[in-house]
Amino acid sequence: MGTMDLDDRKEIDRKYTEQLRNAVVLAANEDRIVWAVFAIFFAGQGVLIGTFFRNDGFLKSAISGLFLSSFGLIVSGIWLCIQIRALGHLNRFDKLVERLERRLNIPCDLAISREINKADYKECLGDKIIRVRWLMPSTCRIFVAFWLLGSTSSIWFYRFYAAANEFVGRFFRVQQPLRFHGPIV
Repeated sequence: MGTMDLDDRKEIDRKYTEQLRNAVVLAANEDRIVWAVFAIFFAGQGVLIGTFFRNDGFLKSAISGLFLSSFGLIVSGIWLCIQIRALGHLNRFDKLVERLERRLNIPCDLAISREINKADYKECLGDKIIRVRWLMPSTCRIFVAFWLLGSTSSIWFYRFYAAANEFVGRFFRVQQPLRFHGPIV
């Protein structure tokens, strides 16, 4: 009685097949979420950067430059956390699909999993591509670095601007303060 009869095996395979279908649907939905979050935050970063450089605002006011940089840094940090979590779910679903395909003995050339169907992935995507799952969080990290640099440069330029105006006013008796005509980044 230790062996499984054919009907039990078919029922288990049916359940695994249904679970495979669910995993593929979940992975597709999570992939859409990842791209939607990426698009929204990327567009938001563009707006923030445009605001940061508009009319030399970060040069004229350290407070506004620092505030905008801090806001951009917080948004980038949140974006990075969301991306890492969503990509983690996507990786989890990919591993689940791979395990289910192995359990169901799906032939390599018919498998969805990248780890099982390596030939199709190599033929269609190649070996030397940049993986989007690496690129997305890297983009977030680049924006974090940009906003850190933005807050530092905002304070530094403002201090330089104030010191230059004081120097020119004191030593050259100039009526008009110095003006910068764009960021020096």
